[in-house]
Amino acid sequence: VVYRVLTSWYAGIVYRDYEVQLDPRADGPRVRPIGEPVAPCRERPLSTPIMSQDGTEVAARDESTGTTKIFRFVTAGRCGEVVDLGIQTGKVAWHRTGRLLAFARPRVRRRGVLDDSSQGIFLFDRDQQRLTRLSDSEGASPLAFPDFVGDDSVVFLIPNPSRGGSDVFRVVDGIR
Repeated sequence: VVYRVLTSWYAGIVYRDYEVQLDPRADGPRVRPIGEPVAPCRERPLSTPIMSQDGTEVAARDESTGTTKIFRFVTAGRCGEVVDLGIQTGKVAWHRTGRLLAFARPRVRRRGVLDDSSQGIFLFDRDQQRLTRLSDSEGASPLAFPDFVGDDSVVFLIPNPSRGGSDVFRVVDGIR
């Protein structure tokens, strides 16, 4: 089995492929690197990258624009911008198909006033280029990282605003 491991810092991202072999007679799996580390998107200052399940794309905040973008790994050391979401997001969760992305957004200030409609957990449909806020997600922390549960649901955390209260995990079904 081959795994692609992604690391990052504010200056950029690096990935490397590893082969993992399971041998029931051995004490544990054997892991060996395949090739050298690759630094795609070198010309871009990227942060908070999350790689797609197939290892061919990454969603990351472009520090030069302050917006989250999706990049496709084109060749070693190069990447191509697929889409600029045009907004700041938290870490992105990838649907297994790569078609949907889920993420938290902080409240933004518009004309000096905090806009509550900008906060919550959002889905971005890549096919339709459509951004939708999930119902009942307004109370989600912008630091909450949503994730997909199966094909049709997203789970995220709603923190309790009172000290000592319990946080709540919320699941939104029927997202497709």
